[in-house]
Amino acid sequence: LTKGAIGFFYTVLLPIMALKTLDLHYGNIWFLLLLTIVLCGDTFAYFGGLKFGRRKLSPQLSPQKTLEGSLFGFIGSLVAVVIIWYLHFSDLNLLWFIFLGITAGLFAQTGDFFESLIKRIANVKDSGRIMPGHGGILDRIDGVLFASPIVYLFAFNAEKFLF
Repeated sequence: LTKGAIGFFYTVLLPIMALKTLDLHYGNIWFLLLLTIVLCGDTFAYFGGLKFGRRKLSPQLSPQKTLEGSLFGFIGSLVAVVIIWYLHFSDLNLLWFIFLGITAGLFAQTGDFFESLIKRIANVKDSGRIMPGHGGILDRIDGVLFASPIVYLFAFNAEKFLF
């Protein structure tokens, strides 16, 4: 893959997938689900890693991320999915939503590592100046971008076959 193709994928295609989620019948709820999967996952990963983190996942790529934090991140994503399922989709199969939480949580964490890789290649600490100390804007939304195709495909199919 060329840098241009990766840039197009990261800055055009992934954001489009997030926005397409809003076009679905329950778009605002699906988009809320996307955000809560990622934000709860990130929050649980941060605090779980802070409290229990011992084993580094990839010290060269992202020195602060730990295996324990990653596991807590999955728990956070699952908590988010169960809450949104309970509030809005409890008539649907919970196991499908748990599968969504695990899969979207995995992609969200992959997005975190992808952003770290980009910053390592570019030899920069932050991906922008708007949010110094937070990694930049892309570091705040990388998980949302990577999880968006998973949530969109799940929501599209759920609405097509279940509603």
